[in-house]
Amino acid sequence: RGQLELLNAATTVQSLVRSWQCRAAVSQMKEEAEEMNRIRNCYAATTIQSFIRTWQCRRDLDRRKSNAGKRELTKRTAAAITIQSTARSWMCRIKLLYQSEQAQQVQVINARSAAAATIQAMIRSWSCGKEHLQRM
Repeated sequence: RGQLELLNAATTVQSLVRSWQCRAAVSQMKEEAEEMNRIRNCYAATTIQSFIRTWQCRRDLDRRKSNAGKRELTKRTAAAITIQSTARSWMCRIKLLYQSEQAQQVQVINARSAAAATIQAMIRSWSCGKEHLQRM
């Protein structure tokens, strides 16, 4: 009978120790969950504040832009027109230069062709003259 009571007492002690360990683990998990909730809430609050500040800044920027209004638009339009005009002028100059170079190349080719035709005509004339003299 003494051993049975000793065995029951050991089982009871083991049960109490396991129970205490489980309670400690559950308590630790609850603390971690609460900390995660605090972190999540803090992150959510920061995110909301960030969105609000962004919205306020955009609204303020829109107001400033509308106040600057037409003057700024006129300046930008004039600048854009100047840039476009300069670009078109530059492109026309490049095109004109290219066309001039092509025209010069055509003139050189025509001059060479005319010179070649003259040389060929002279050789044919000389050859024909030579044949004519041999026939006589």
